[in-house]
Amino acid sequence: MNAREPVFIPVSRSARLRQMLLSNELESLMEAHNGMSARIVREAGFNGIWGSGLSISAQFGVRDNNEAS
Repeated sequence: MNAREPVFIPVSRSARLRQMLLSNELESLMEAHNGMSARIVREAGFNGIWGSGLSISAQFGVRDNNEAS
């Protein structure tokens, strides 16, 4: 390893969320209900992705009471 190369330390998802919650910057999150919409959200440049039980169960056509699992 060269001394000039930056060392990247992997940061957990929970640590990244904590950083966003404590940041004074405006963060942008977008909801995704399947893999395709999550990929679109990531490529659009949002800071985070979240999914709700209602939207995921609606995608599968079931009630929102953990029937999708």
